[in-house]
Amino acid sequence: DTIALVVLVVVFLAATLICGSVAAVLHRRFSVQWKRNQSKKGSSHASRSLTALYAFTGLFLGLFFIVLCALDVIPWWVSGILSTIWFFAVWGFKSRFATRLLKQVRGKGDANLSRKLTRQVLIELSLLVLFCTLWFWLCWAASSACVTFYPMSISTRVTRPASTDVCLQRDPCHVYLTVGRDLANELILHVHSSHRYGNLTVALSTVSQPTATSASSYSISVATQEYQVTRLETTRVVYYAALSNLTADTTYYFRIVDSQPLAGFQAIYTREYSFVTGPPSGPTSSPFSFVTGGDMGVSALTNQLTAVAAAQNPSFVAIGGDMSYDNGIAACYRRWDAWFDMLASNMLSSSGRLTPYLVAPGNHEGGNFYQTDASVFSFYRPYFVREPLNGRQPTAMPSYSSHKVGSLLMLSLDSNVYTDASAQTSWIEQIMSTTPQRWLTAIYHAPLWPSVRPVSDPVSSSLRQFWGPMFERFGLDVAFENHDHAYKRTKPMLANGPSTTGAGTLHVGDGKWGLDDGLRVPQLREYNAFVSQNAFVLHVQVNNTAISARALDSTNAAFDSFTTTGFEP
Repeated sequence: DTIALVVLVVVFLAATLICGSVAAVLHRRFSVQWKRNQSKKGSSHASRSLTALYAFTGLFLGLFFIVLCALDVIPWWVSGILSTIWFFAVWGFKSRFATRLLKQVRGKGDANLSRKLTRQVLIELSLLVLFCTLWFWLCWAASSACVTFYPMSISTRVTRPASTDVCLQRDPCHVYLTVGRDLANELILHVHSSHRYGNLTVALSTVSQPTATSASSYSISVATQEYQVTRLETTRVVYYAALSNLTADTTYYFRIVDSQPLAGFQAIYTREYSFVTGPPSGPTSSPFSFVTGGDMGVSALTNQLTAVAAAQNPSFVAIGGDMSYDNGIAACYRRWDAWFDMLASNMLSSSGRLTPYLVAPGNHEGGNFYQTDASVFSFYRPYFVREPLNGRQPTAMPSYSSHKVGSLLMLSLDSNVYTDASAQTSWIEQIMSTTPQRWLTAIYHAPLWPSVRPVSDPVSSSLRQFWGPMFERFGLDVAFENHDHAYKRTKPMLANGPSTTGAGTLHVGDGKWGLDDGLRVPQLREYNAFVSQNAFVLHVQVNNTAISARALDSTNAAFDSFTTTGFEP
């Protein structure tokens, strides 16, 4: 965001400086022309030309202030004040210069000229006051702008009320699970609402209670911790329940209950939901599968691929960033609502069964630019908690995590979005050196070995420098990569390039869960075994002897597949 702001400042100030310089150069030119041309018609024409030039110069910086308030860099009223000061300064300078030249041409003692200039100043001043008033309204209307991609949409605080806010009702608007540290015994329930509840709890049981009318019919009660998302133009509260100490390979049923509502509100008692825990974690486990991909958005193609993903009946869904394309903008909260609704319409079965998510951050979660300060604003951390908070704030949690699912360990890594790759190396070493899991995998956003961007890309180079040697040292079996909006499968890779022995890490993915802009063409480079422009999700099957995967398009047809028996360094 800092880089973007600096670029924005340079562009607008350069444009303003150019216009101002042109105005200064034309001062002398107009001055000479006016002295040569004593006619009223000639001086009036030159005056209008100069007025237009100054207006153009003033509007440039005024629009720059509007962009700053639209991006929430400055409040709208500050933008209005700065713009007004600038407009009056430009008008004052223009009026003084034009008046001086006219007097030089027409004579200082011309009474008619004095009366005309006074009348002209009053008219211009009145129009300028009216214009600045309208500009203040424009600053307010443009503030809190939301710009999203795939599909692209733009909204402001003026246009958003015309669309439906799905979270206005009293009941929870989004209910979903994230994978905890071990899918066999821990998941984190997230509940979104536009209201605060008195005492929200989760009534949990291994026995379905479809006709139960109270939480007492369920054997377990789990407390929640709340967090109110800041800087939004609406109220959004997220409640978290750490569902821990669960039994592996077991179906659980639950309802969300507020039996002690705040004054003036009714009790909350939702429909019955369910989920299935994963197999016991360890060197061996029963077979399971998951789907993975990244770079989604909320397009029709994304929805089709999400339906394909749900049809595989996965144990969980791993998403490698750039999920809703909210661009880290607080005003884009409704894009996340649309994204959660899209997933729920496919991943939530008619019986109420939830499929948990395992996620990693992408650059569009961080604000569309790398190394974003999450303390400024981010939906990512409060929307995807991956371990019990135990009183901590979700914004204070690390942006990377590890997860066990049966015989598989999956690292969710941060590819320089919130945390430098170098800052995660000691943690990666500690986790990978102590895990008993048969399979070592990782999911993250930017690829070590890109298929579209140049291999010299600074982020990819940084990841290869810090993560590549560790992947090779500990024998990472598969790395699920994203970001390039294409499909690729590499040859077995070591830290510095393709393996000559066939033993190495497979880097698969590059993220195209619904994006179909047609602009990204993957390259079959020396390290790539297969590339494609197809939008896809990966269906990955895991057992004790192999990891197999199929790349599925929007028709559920496989266009690539692979099997690995592991990387033993």
